[in-house]
Amino acid sequence: MYHCDPDLVNCYGKTAIHYLSMKGHYEAMEALIQIGASVSSIDADGMMPISYACKYNRLQAVKCLLRANCCVEAASDTPLELALRARHFVVAKLLILAGSRLGALEQWVGDVQSAKAEHAQHQMLLFDEQQEPFERCDEERAVGWFQDWLHSPHSLRQICRIWLRQHLGAGLRRREEELPLPQSMKDYLTLKEVEDHHLE
Repeated sequence: MYHCDPDLVNCYGKTAIHYLSMKGHYEAMEALIQIGASVSSIDADGMMPISYACKYNRLQAVKCLLRANCCVEAASDTPLELALRARHFVVAKLLILAGSRLGALEQWVGDVQSAKAEHAQHQMLLFDEQQEPFERCDEERAVGWFQDWLHSPHSLRQICRIWLRQHLGAGLRRREEELPLPQSMKDYLTLKEVEDHHLE
């Protein structure tokens, strides 16, 4: 394994990390990342590994890729757009904490609010009449969290995390030990402090 190229691509432009992200095999992903696999390669469909992890709601794979500071933007659909479209709200929150640009979020929140207003006379809160009450509740909580994020001032720590992640790119993982920061701040920077229950 240590003598192979972890970034070999097939005829579809996909690497092993792409396929592992689809299935959520984050431990195998971590092993490949340790030997230098790219976390931001783009396949023939314009999809990155994190795009598939977001599309298929592979939370641990998303966390693995974000801790390696993969790119969270794309020329076509961004990972955040894919997560919101599929209603994977926990994944969407994690992407936002990692510094995803918020244009897609603003659009999604606006669309949800427009749909609620349009169907208010039918006492519908969501797009789909067949959705269960707990799903409506999940979306309401998510919208509330997203609105707070969009309209509340962010702490200096949050601003620094987003800035450093955007400017260091994939080099963050390689340079993490060199950063003159306490370990708690490094953990914050690489999202290691984020537990699943903090995202619910």
